[in-house]
Amino acid sequence: MMALDHSKKKTSWLSLTGGFLKLNIQFFIIVPCVLAIIYFAASTPVLSSIFPVSVDKVPYFVLFVNSILFFIPCNMIFVFYTAYKQGFNNNTPRIQKLDGVLHRLQSATSNQIESMGYLASMVVVGKEMLCAEPTAEGLVSYEGCITPEIFARLCMLFLLARFIYYPAYAMDLDLLRSFSFGVGLLAVVFIGVISFFDLTQYLV
Repeated sequence: MMALDHSKKKTSWLSLTGGFLKLNIQFFIIVPCVLAIIYFAASTPVLSSIFPVSVDKVPYFVLFVNSILFFIPCNMIFVFYTAYKQGFNNNTPRIQKLDGVLHRLQSATSNQIESMGYLASMVVVGKEMLCAEPTAEGLVSYEGCITPEIFARLCMLFLLARFIYYPAYAMDLDLLRSFSFGVGLLAVVFIGVISFFDLTQYLV
């Protein structure tokens, strides 16, 4: 496979490759966009319309699908490496040198393993911080908690971001890859932020 010429990316604003000034300008543009997407996803019912299961099961569905996503790049690496290198050495699979798309898929696989940890931990936080059921008078307290709907929407946003992350990584679209990673990471981090900093009242 031919190596990509990353020198051309340094002058492109569609890449996060570059110098200090360029990266800082991009940072101050990207971060507000990421936060705006998270706010929109959490405060509107748009994502609720695509829930494949009931609201209370969405976080666990996302955990399940995120685990399955791990096998997609793994199988692609195995199939393409076997065809490209005319064989696969399963005795020492971790030291085989990959390049191009296969190397990026391997990196995406490593990132996917890492994502399982912070997703699972924030699902536990969200489950423990769910708002109590309404009282007999219909009163609901949003203090120090997160509603099931907001919890599910943020988990769903994480999953959608991961669906973008893989092809962006494979196609070497580093700005889109990093953007989708940021959206997914902060989506689940905000499960805790919303709960502990009493932000639910501003999103319902």
